[in-house]
Amino acid sequence: MNIIEELKRTLEHDHYQIVVNTTHSRMTFMLGGFVLGVVGPTRVGKSRAVREALRKLYPPSAVNFRPYIEVDASTTDSGFISTRYLTLTMLAAVEHPFYVGEEHGLRLNNTETVARIRLVKAIKHRGIELIFIDEAHHLLRTKSTRTALAALDWLKCLGNETGVKIVLAGSYELLLACFTSAHLNGRLSLIEFPRYKPVEADMKKFHRLLASLDPILPWASGQSLLHNWQLMYDGTLGCYGLLESWILTALSEMTGSGSKRLTREHFIRTRFQQQLEPIANEISRGESVLSPVAAIRNRSTVKSSPKKRKSKPGRRKPERDPVLPSAP
Repeated sequence: MNIIEELKRTLEHDHYQIVVNTTHSRMTFMLGGFVLGVVGPTRVGKSRAVREALRKLYPPSAVNFRPYIEVDASTTDSGFISTRYLTLTMLAAVEHPFYVGEEHGLRLNNTETVARIRLVKAIKHRGIELIFIDEAHHLLRTKSTRTALAALDWLKCLGNETGVKIVLAGSYELLLACFTSAHLNGRLSLIEFPRYKPVEADMKKFHRLLASLDPILPWASGQSLLHNWQLMYDGTLGCYGLLESWILTALSEMTGSGSKRLTREHFIRTRFQQQLEPIANEISRGESVLSPVAAIRNRSTVKSSPKKRKSKPGRRKPERDPVLPSAP
């Protein structure tokens, strides 16, 4: 097995296994018409985790039939999301005979209403139970906030009409729109795929992850991921996907420079602070948004002072203006 294949294995990636198991459990128990969102930093492994959970929920069968479809929320129409294009993509994924094969282009000029009706019928006819939409934060690439909410409500309504489960995987950005729709939140369940945060418990897991990857890399003497753990953490912000891609980039730098052994310098030359800043900002915003109900309830609140009872006009207040006794 080569290095790339080894890196694709999750080894002792604690957060990944937890998210896979949790996603599998949520998808098993969630009702039709409900929405599950798997959110987290970019390049943390959300899409891979959802796909593995889907394989556990729907193991490959002898007839090669999968009761779910998977699509990407690609942006169209000058960089903006198009629910019509998403509908056509789903029709192709569900293998509607009008939208696959050489002649499918003849139907691409259908209106969204016509395509939607055919999609609903195809989902019911094929026995589709779940729709997985990857890169779901692209649903927010709209011309207005109202349109972004409409795209999410479009998915919720599709789930209601067909009885399918909707699974979204996207960055923390997805939360900005999800939390503004009361109707969606009533049917929404969330799973956070967190990074390894700079706290003791997570750093132990991160160190163990680095140690599990070291044996497959051609390190120079005295060098290792674990030996350079601070650099590895600073350059990945604790995200496994960023670590994986950085390792591959460093290996390409090593090969391109004619070296046979991997060193710290190969990593330093292939990562720049400017790359990490937008990712760090997204993580900061996302982690600050999610607050469990118990945490909100336990927060100290400012007690409002009791309202003073207003007296009627002309009535004396003895405690404020005492009546003096009359002189003898």
